[in-house]
Amino acid sequence: MWFPLASLVTLSCCNFASAQIVINALFVGSSFTHGNAAPVLNFNSANVTDANGTGYGGVPGIFKRLIDDHPDIGNDFNVTIEAVNGTNLAWHAANRAYIFRQPHWHIIVLQEDSITPLPPSRGGNMIGFSNGLRSIINIILETRSELPEVVLFENWARPDKVYPSGSPYSSLRQMQNDLYASYYAQATAYGFGIARVGESFMQAVAAGYADSNPYDTTNATVNLWAADHYRPSKYGSYLAALELFYSILDIGAEEVPTGPGSAAAQLGISSAIAQQLVSYALIR
Repeated sequence: MWFPLASLVTLSCCNFASAQIVINALFVGSSFTHGNAAPVLNFNSANVTDANGTGYGGVPGIFKRLIDDHPDIGNDFNVTIEAVNGTNLAWHAANRAYIFRQPHWHIIVLQEDSITPLPPSRGGNMIGFSNGLRSIINIILETRSELPEVVLFENWARPDKVYPSGSPYSSLRQMQNDLYASYYAQATAYGFGIARVGESFMQAVAAGYADSNPYDTTNATVNLWAADHYRPSKYGSYLAALELFYSILDIGAEEVPTGPGSAAAQLGISSAIAQQLVSYALIR
């Protein structure tokens, strides 16, 4: 799901392959980016650069595998992950400025923590979200005259903020709407793109394919959330990588293999489930 006002943001990423250049992409975030546990946490880590030296692969590792399986891109696309559990963008600006100052990035994907983008009445800090982005922008512009392509990784709604007694939200959709409004505001303000990962989750839930309430005893085909009910399961991480893949590169479903040897297979996801998740990532 690409940013709805495409006239504001026109990514040239889809033309990178034909340009025959090596693309350097940086993924910044928290555990939503690096994943919850095996098989995602260290997935494809041998082919991803972990700027923090923790050996993570995560969603960027899945993204890289999808890239490598593409006939026209493959090794011409370098992926770096800089993800630390429980951190927001302001933390990354304060503690990883040297990474943002590196002038070779063509694409930077930024994932804010799961609460900061929400309204203050729901426990969030929308001003903090904006300030974190502004700090990163200022750091990047210390070493270059213009920004690279910046894509905001829209988080998904958290069941643990909906279903337990006293939760701030009455539905996943309500929380997702707040997240989108916040990401939309920042994308509009700065001219960035949005990879609507959270909306892909909602599409799978709305179709009844993904479990809408992991706290109850009714099970759908997949649970996009891990056992903690907010970080991603392997299915959620795969769907997130698919959404980023399609949003950044704007290529069709036929480019994603789901059979033996594919990213899905290596994650332990059947071809049938992977193909269904592809369909939710492709809804525009």
